[in-house]
Amino acid sequence: MRRIALELVSIVGLMVLSACGGPVPASPPMPDDLGLPIPAGTYTGEYPVTASVMLGNVQVAQMTQSTAFTQAFGADGQPLAENGEPMQVGRSYEQAMSDGTATITVTSIESSTSTVRVNYDVSMTTQAGGQQMFLTGTGFYTFSPKVDGTLYSTIRMDLSAPTASGVVIGLSMAGTGFLSR
Repeated sequence: MRRIALELVSIVGLMVLSACGGPVPASPPMPDDLGLPIPAGTYTGEYPVTASVMLGNVQVAQMTQSTAFTQAFGADGQPLAENGEPMQVGRSYEQAMSDGTATITVTSIESSTSTVRVNYDVSMTTQAGGQQMFLTGTGFYTFSPKVDGTLYSTIRMDLSAPTASGVVIGLSMAGTGFLSR
C-alpha cells in the first residue's frame, strides 16, 4: 500500500508539472489587491505544490515540488484556454502522464471583486504498485491581480478511489504563489 501511495505522489507531481471548484468567498480586498478585471496577457511563474496521499485517515506520503504554471487572460479579464479562446464551462482536456491520463473538465468560472476562480472535475487513470487505479475528484485554480502587476495564484485538487481492500486512497494537492507577465 505504501508503495502505491508513493507512486501516486510521483505521478501527480508529474501531472502538475506537465499541466498547467464552491463559490468564491466574499472577503475584503487586501491593500495590495488591484481588483478585477485581470489585465490581459500571459502570466507565468513557478511555485511549490504539495501532494499528500492518505490511506483512510492516515497520511502515508507527502511530496513538495516546485511547479511551473502559465495562464493567459483576455481583454475582458477572463481566463483563456490553450487555443486562445475564452475558457468555458464544459471544456475538457486530457493530460498524458507517464503511467496514465488525467481528464479535467471546467465546471464553473466565478468572479468576486478581486479574484477569478476556475472550478473543475478531474478523473485520473494510472498504474500504481502494479495495479490500475481510477481516481476522481474536484479542484480549483484562483487568480488575484496585485498592484505590482503580478497575479496571486492558488491550486487545489482532491482525488480519491477505493482500493481492493476497501480502504479509500486519497490524493490532495495544494499550492500558492505568484505569476507575472
